[in-house]
Amino acid sequence: MCEQGWVVPYRIIATGENIQLCLECEAVWSHDVQTLGCERYSPDGEQGTFWSLVPFLEERGLSYTPGTIEALPLHEG
Repeated sequence: MCEQGWVVPYRIIATGENIQLCLECEAVWSHDVQTLGCERYSPDGEQGTFWSLVPFLEERGLSYTPGTIEALPLHEG
C-alpha cells in the first residue's frame, strides 16, 4: 500500500482501536489494509486519506510514547 515501507497492523492500547501503520514513514490508516485505496495525506483523516502517526494520536488525546501502540499478529492468506 505505501510506497515507502511495509504497512502492518497495530493497536492503540488506550483506545483498543486497530490501525494500519507504515513502518518507514509512519503513515496511519484507520481502515483495514485490504480495503484502503488511500493515496493522499490529510490532516483531518477523512475517508480515502491517511494521517501521520503523531497527529493521529494527538487527535485522540494521546502522545507517542513507549507503550502507546502495540504490533498485532500478521495474518497470512
